[in-house]
Amino acid sequence: MAQSTLTEVPVSEIAANPARDAAAMNANVTGQANAITLPPVTVTGQAPTPSTTTTGGTTDLVTSTGGPPPLDRRERLEDLPGSLEEALLGVLRGHQAQIWTAIPCQIQAYNASANTVKVQPVIQGEIRKPSGQTQFVNLPYFDDVPVFYPSGGGFSLSFPLKEGDECLVVFSCRNIDLWWKNGGIQKPNNSRMHDIADGFAIVGFRSQAKKLSQPSTNSAQLRSDDGKTYLELAANGVCNIVSAGKCSITAQGDVEVNSKGSTTVNSSGNTHIDASGNVVLNNGSQQIARFGDTVICPAGHGRITSGAARSLA
Repeated sequence: MAQSTLTEVPVSEIAANPARDAAAMNANVTGQANAITLPPVTVTGQAPTPSTTTTGGTTDLVTSTGGPPPLDRRERLEDLPGSLEEALLGVLRGHQAQIWTAIPCQIQAYNASANTVKVQPVIQGEIRKPSGQTQFVNLPYFDDVPVFYPSGGGFSLSFPLKEGDECLVVFSCRNIDLWWKNGGIQKPNNSRMHDIADGFAIVGFRSQAKKLSQPSTNSAQLRSDDGKTYLELAANGVCNIVSAGKCSITAQGDVEVNSKGSTTVNSSGNTHIDASGNVVLNNGSQQIARFGDTVICPAGHGRITSGAARSLA
């Protein structure tokens, strides 16, 4: 290495000297592989002596003056030139903009046989024009988005989805193509991640404009949006079935109603019991009515018959 003249430098300049640091970073290699030419310095005064202290199992580096060692300016983001910092932040924001997580959408079409929907994102995207001005635009439709149905153990809950229903589309962290087609454990079809092509539609999320009217606060309900028809399970053990129209029970086998209390059938119209076999009414072990018997009613009398319906009133 070439001999250099020593120059005195105050101690305060040793901790942070941008000119020196820049020179060191840009030094030319001369002679040996590890030999670089640095601006020579000599110290006036006594430099702080680093030491360590241990508190709660953590070791900290401190100086003899009691404070932490000076922070290298190259470690301070705020000391970066404005253009460089803005460029780095711009790159990070651009990368972040390509990571899709979840977005509320509105259903445009429902393919019940394929269990998919076509949806329109309801949050607009922002674009920058060549002039530098920004503009908000509608995002493109998402096609063939799988629908989430609450299900398990061989049972499922489905809904007659329609145009205008709201939902939340969440995006897989990896490509779902092969899994969606074949099920089971599959490799990703390509390397895309958090992509708009790998979404799932979860129905039920609502904006305030379409909020559910008066949801029950003391029971679980499967209900119509208007609340006129519902199946309800209450905390006190009460089960209610309320219908705004006809209510039918169809069974391919026996229908059995067991009650440890009273059983009441109330009707504001006629009540019919039709059967292709015997209709038997028992009171404990005593048979009180059977096929062919005449039944006395307040408005007259009737006969329990088989096949064709007959009013007993």
